[in-house]
Amino acid sequence: MRARPEAPFFRRTFPFAVFAAWLALTIPLAVAHEPWRDEVRAYTTAMEADSLFDLPRVLRNEGHPGLWYALIRAAAPAFGPASIKVLSLACSAAAVLLILLRGPGNRWLRALFVFGALTLHEYPVVSQNYSLGFLLFAVLAVLWPRRHEQPLLPGLALAALANVNAHAALFAALLALYWLTDAFPLRRPRATLAAMLLFAGALLGAAAVIRPAGDTLVLRAAPTGLLDLVALAARGTANLPSTLDGLLPGLPPALRLIPLLLVAAGLLVRPAAAVAALLGIVAFAASTEFYTASARHQGMLYLFLLFLHATVLAGAARGRPFARALHRAAVLGAIPVLLGVQAVAAVRPVVADLTGPHSMTRALAEVLASDPDLEDAVILAEPDFLIEALPYHARNDIYIVREDRFGRRVRFETGSRADLDLADLLAAARRVRAGSGRPVVIVIGHDLPEAGPGSVEYPFKRRFTWTAESLMDYWKATQCIRHFRGSMTGEDFRADRLVR
Repeated sequence: MRARPEAPFFRRTFPFAVFAAWLALTIPLAVAHEPWRDEVRAYTTAMEADSLFDLPRVLRNEGHPGLWYALIRAAAPAFGPASIKVLSLACSAAAVLLILLRGPGNRWLRALFVFGALTLHEYPVVSQNYSLGFLLFAVLAVLWPRRHEQPLLPGLALAALANVNAHAALFAALLALYWLTDAFPLRRPRATLAAMLLFAGALLGAAAVIRPAGDTLVLRAAPTGLLDLVALAARGTANLPSTLDGLLPGLPPALRLIPLLLVAAGLLVRPAAAVAALLGIVAFAASTEFYTASARHQGMLYLFLLFLHATVLAGAARGRPFARALHRAAVLGAIPVLLGVQAVAAVRPVVADLTGPHSMTRALAEVLASDPDLEDAVILAEPDFLIEALPYHARNDIYIVREDRFGRRVRFETGSRADLDLADLLAAARRVRAGSGRPVVIVIGHDLPEAGPGSVEYPFKRRFTWTAESLMDYWKATQCIRHFRGSMTGEDFRADRLVR
């Protein structure tokens, strides 16, 4: 008995119905979401530049190219700090609509894909440049089938992808190699060469901005040569099952590599795609040894692998029977499992975002705004990066004690003070109050005891210390405003007003 064909009305309306459901979930989430420091830092960095041409200067040691920051500067006159939310939601919405309307493969799998943790929450709701990477992967998937006839448009998309973030630049380079190795003989050699030159220039420009300076404190350990890079890749690959907790949460580490390897093996019907996938996995594994591998970074690998499958699905089936069998196993088994795990994983961040804040800085801003004596207060924080999200909610000036300057974002560089004592923090607060004539609020994220001495060490090679005497002086000189607790990101603290 033949299956009843789908009605034309269902085929036409299905993608729009799924998109409407996606919007119904993401818009309230984006409105409720409270940006934390990594999100707001992009805004304060972009606005610190004197112009678009000044972006390379302020992006020193940020580890990201300039495209996202340029978009923020363009959107800021209309939306202010909320431009990061508007851009993330708009980029993700455009990507989802493109995938639902023009993506290859089964429509039900595409619908499952857009409701994953990354595509439902991490990219549209958490306001970072990874949403732009999501959009550009979707654009490339649409343009890829006609790359031989019209190479300039996919070349431009690849150039843009290389300027989103470090992982996107890595995967864009692999996609350019995949394009060239899978393209011979070239149908339009001059246009293809122009597209590749455009991409190469964009990649070199991105690399120049991404490349860390020698005084950065962000990288764990930079490779010093080819042998060191090979060793990093080996260690990263060995540790990859433990690393993939954001992409495949809930699965035991021993099982996490299986879906990825099956997805890569399913690309053997097009060997160039399989090689690109394997190189992408190894390169990502190597990067985890000197660059944080959070869920959003793992998501770039996820999009890269699914994009490669999209390019295979959009072309003619080929390869030996064994390769075609692996391809069917990937499409019917590994990929649905991957998408299913992501859909289940979406529940936790969605519920968490609706029930609790990412950062306590909004609550602090509300307290400051509600008190006429504090609405123009200068804020000092330890750790100093703890309140980098505050400029999203308030216009209070921030004094960065370890750098001895006013500013809205911390520079994670060796020029800042590595060691800071509570007595130094209190002295700086008194200097700022004397110099500005304004009240001072001290924000401390450490649990200070009633007696000393003590110390705490934390990332970026920093240490905070106190003695019994400095603690006594601090308690006498300050008045507790409130303890702010309960954030998802650990941006919890106490706020004290300097009173003497």
